[in-house]
Amino acid sequence: MLSEERIQRIVEFLVLNRTASVYSLQKQLGVSGSTIRKDLTFLEKKGLLRRVHGGAILIEFQEPSIPLFVDPSYKERYDCNLHEKTKIGETAAEFVENGETIMIDGGTTTLQVARELSRKKRELTVVTNGINICTELIKSNNLEVVLSGGYLRRKNLSMIGEMAGSTIGKYTASKAVLGINGISTSRGLTTPHLFEAEIKKSMIKNSKQLIIVADATKIGKVSLMAVAPLSAVHFLVTDNRVTDEQILELKRAGIREVIKA
Repeated sequence: MLSEERIQRIVEFLVLNRTASVYSLQKQLGVSGSTIRKDLTFLEKKGLLRRVHGGAILIEFQEPSIPLFVDPSYKERYDCNLHEKTKIGETAAEFVENGETIMIDGGTTTLQVARELSRKKRELTVVTNGINICTELIKSNNLEVVLSGGYLRRKNLSMIGEMAGSTIGKYTASKAVLGINGISTSRGLTTPHLFEAEIKKSMIKNSKQLIIVADATKIGKVSLMAVAPLSAVHFLVTDNRVTDEQILELKRAGIREVIKA
C-alpha cells in the first residue's frame, strides 16, 4: 500500500470513528506502529487531528450539524446531474482563449469542459492530473497535453501524490479550471480527499485565474479538506438552480462572478 492510500484510509477511519488508536490502525492497515505514528504526525501538521496518548482524535468542524460530504464512485458522480454538468462545461469553455496554458483537474464536471474544448478545437496547452481529461483532450490535434504522472487514484481517475504535485509546480497557467465537492461561505472550497486537495491547491497557486465548475447541489456543502477561500475564485460556473440569494451570499464572501449555465 502506497503512503497516499494509507494516509487517506486513516483519514476516512477517523471521519467514521472520530478517534483511533495506533493499535487499531495497525490492525486495519497491516503496517508497523512507527509507520502509523509517522502518518498521524503528518496529519496533525495538516490540522486534521490532535495526537493523544496511544492514538489520535479528529478535530471537529465548527458546524457539526453539516454532515461531511461523502466521496462517491466515479460512475455515480458521472451520472449525477449530467445535463447540468454538460451545460456548465459548454459555458466554462467560453472563458478559455486560444493560445493559453490552462490547468484542469480530474473530475466529472471538468470532463465536460475538456470535452467542449476538444470539440471546439481550441489551440491550447493543458496541464492535467486527470486520466479522463487526458483521454478526452487527445481527440483534438490542436491541444498539447501534459499529464502529471503520480499515484493513480482510481475512484476519480486522477493522479495524486508528490510526483503529480511536482509536475504541476513546474508550469504557470493563465487559468485553472477545477471541480469541487463543497462551496460554503463559512469554509470556502472543500473536498473529501487529502491528496486531491493538495493537487487543487498547487493548480490554484500556479495559475493567474481560478474558474470553479460545480453544479448547484455543491453550494452550501462542506467537505473534509479545505482547498481555498471563496475570495480565490474569479468565476463560479454553475447551473440555473442557483438562487439569487445564494449568488448574493457567494459574492459577499469573495467570489467575483457567479455564472448560470
